Amino acid sequence: MAGQLFVVLIFAVLVYLLSKIIIEKNAQSISMAKILGYSKGEIARLYVMPTSIVVVLCVLINIPLSVRIIGIIWKAMLSQMMTGYLPYWIDPRIYVEMFVAGVICYGVVAALELKRIGKVPMDMALKNVE
Repeated sequence: MAGQLFVVLIFAVLVYLLSKIIIEKNAQSISMAKILGYSKGEIARLYVMPTSIVVVLCVLINIPLSVRIIGIIWKAMLSQMMTGYLPYWIDPRIYVEMFVAGVICYGVVAALELKRIGKVPMDMALKNVE
């Protein structure tokens, strides 16, 4: 159980840091959008929605890919280190739990992103014009 929580925490921190970088790199554009009268929801659709789609797609792709790779490693290890047969089996509900945990973690991160977008000042776009 502690291992699962650790992995979920690592996933949440990684996604948070990547999302934070996206918001920081686009802070001037977000500020300009605020000046032009875009609502917080419209700005979120521009910056949070694409990230959300990528995260969900990556989770959907990486779960089966990871299971397949671990299965290959398991069979290679079993053939070299042990005699006999020990099946590699994962309960199907684990796939659902992994997906739900990933989506919930990203939901928390997306809420933090929305707060960060709200904190971007409008005058940033005017100060940094070159």
